[in-house]
Amino acid sequence: MLRNILSTVMFVKGLESLFYSLNYLLLTLTFSLTLTFREPILFPQ
Repeated sequence: MLRNILSTVMFVKGLESLFYSLNYLLLTLTFSLTLTFREPILFPQ
């Protein structure tokens, strides 16, 4: 019983960390894309 609860907690923690890392990746990607698309407007060559 205790082992079941422990494995469930570990599973949830793993999902949580995965979600956070995915969220961080998405934020970084969006930020870099925004910078890439704004650069020609901000710094015309």
